[in-house]
Amino acid sequence: MSDIMSFRSMLISLIILFLCQPAYAQDNLTVYFIYSDLCPHCAQEKSYLKKIESRFPQASIEYVNIGLQKDAAFKLMAQYGLNNSGTPQTYVMDTAFIGFTDETDYLMYSNKHRAFLGNAYSIEYVIEYHSRGVKENVSAYNAVVISTNESLVSGFIHNNPTAYATVNLSEGVYFVGWFNRTRLRKGPPYPNIVALVNASCGQIIDAHYCSSTEPGVVVPSTEPMYSDFIAYIGIFMYLITYLIYSHSRRVREKIKHKISDRQWLIGFIILLAALSVLLVVSHPKHEINYLIKFLGRLMPIYL
Repeated sequence: MSDIMSFRSMLISLIILFLCQPAYAQDNLTVYFIYSDLCPHCAQEKSYLKKIESRFPQASIEYVNIGLQKDAAFKLMAQYGLNNSGTPQTYVMDTAFIGFTDETDYLMYSNKHRAFLGNAYSIEYVIEYHSRGVKENVSAYNAVVISTNESLVSGFIHNNPTAYATVNLSEGVYFVGWFNRTRLRKGPPYPNIVALVNASCGQIIDAHYCSSTEPGVVVPSTEPMYSDFIAYIGIFMYLITYLIYSHSRRVREKIKHKISDRQWLIGFIILLAALSVLLVVSHPKHEINYLIKFLGRLMPIYL
């Protein structure tokens, strides 16, 4: 009987040892980058990926122009299960990214798009994970997927299909914080649910609803706001109206009151002031820095 127990213990130990083997570096790592020539964020990421190629020689970037290589682009999207044809999109091993920004420095997953939101930190983190080899056997993407198998998380996602998750690795544990859109926009500054996943073996350690801040969980500073879209459209429509007025004699003849360039400029300043108030008020933390960044995108000289 003791021999049987000893054999069983040894077998269990071997299984655990096998499951917890560290991830090894990839000799050749292919990164697929879907872009459009008309996309400013694509140009920004393309410049960033050039630096990645020099830093990680084993990483080979495959550039896929969606305008010229539509079949290849949609094949990749289907392979990763993405239902969004927007660009840029980046694929590194098992991980998909959509969009690109250099303003965030954390891993954030969109359940709606089945992809992480692309930023310089996240993409480099995943490339480094696969190219250099790390002791964690579970990737950040794996941790998100594993967390969705927990009943609390799966129920939350069912009720909040557009939920987001942040992923943070600390002392061998992935902290996966799930947020619905209301929580992201209005707070409070902690997730709806947090799941803890063992980074070596992928076991769910714990999952619970949150009632206060959670150590180890990354809280996003902001979510892309609809007010941004309104502001861009407002400015665009104003400029289009000005161009039509200034270049169309027929339009000017129909308008009894003549509008001088000075009046157009004053109107534009008033519009910017009104939109500035909208952006600051609608921002979750009412940060003036958010407004400065927005104006910086509009101006040729960054503020």
